[in-house]
Amino acid sequence: MVLALAGGLTAVLMERGESAAETARRSTSSDAARPQIKISIPTAQPPKMGAPAPDFAVTDLQGRVVQLSKLRGKVVVVNFWATWCGPCRMEIPGLVKLYDRYREKGLEIVGLSLDNAGPDVVKTFIKEHRIPYPVAMATSEVRRRYGHPRSIPTTYFIDRRGRIAKRQVGYMPENMLEKVIASLL
Repeated sequence: MVLALAGGLTAVLMERGESAAETARRSTSSDAARPQIKISIPTAQPPKMGAPAPDFAVTDLQGRVVQLSKLRGKVVVVNFWATWCGPCRMEIPGLVKLYDRYREKGLEIVGLSLDNAGPDVVKTFIKEHRIPYPVAMATSEVRRRYGHPRSIPTTYFIDRRGRIAKRQVGYMPENMLEKVIASLL
């Protein structure tokens, strides 16, 4: 296949009557004559371990405002997820069990949905899976502050002082979630 492509390119060059070197010179000189436009898109980086967790305020799907800074003194798990994400769906039952088990000891979980289908789909999912912790739609500002999570689930574990203790990208089984949570409580 590579030979066929190379042969096709050679045929085009021969048809034009120019060599590969002439083509390279022509494209370089015409590129130099074009105005260069540079687009700079700032890349948001995830917060660093040990750094203060970026504050946010979101309205959960029950209509309550959840502000991270007001949860200081608790261990907080911030979980970016979506209803259509298989690994997220596998992880949620463990989060629900751990929330029930450790809530009285100072655990808070905040689910931040990345569903593009909107809040109605998420509300239905919450009801069907009996998710007791606050779930909100992740705003573009929250996404930016947390480095635009590219893979989900992405979970941040925040200690009682409000610092990032751990970031987990990808599915985390219940026993591993519990180990991290228990170490922070």
